[in-house]
Amino acid sequence: MCFNGKAKLLEVHRDRFSDHHTQDFYYCGKGKWEKTSISQTNGGTPPVEYEIEKPAFLDDMIYKSELLAKDMPFVRVDWYFSTQL
Repeated sequence: MCFNGKAKLLEVHRDRFSDHHTQDFYYCGKGKWEKTSISQTNGGTPPVEYEIEKPAFLDDMIYKSELLAKDMPFVRVDWYFSTQL
């Protein structure tokens, strides 16, 4: 999620479309990757109990998200990737 053109919050879903779906939120930005205490458990999607490893391409995702969000007060940019081939 970008605020005033800057990536600030990242929402991570794992095992979506399964019985093991989790949802976590991380503060992000240049070099930042910090798990938050934010949760949306009202839909039954719990967070994981550990910090997920920072994606190797996070800086590239942030850079491209901020390009798309330039001059916007708020925008959610969705990126999808799979760790399975």
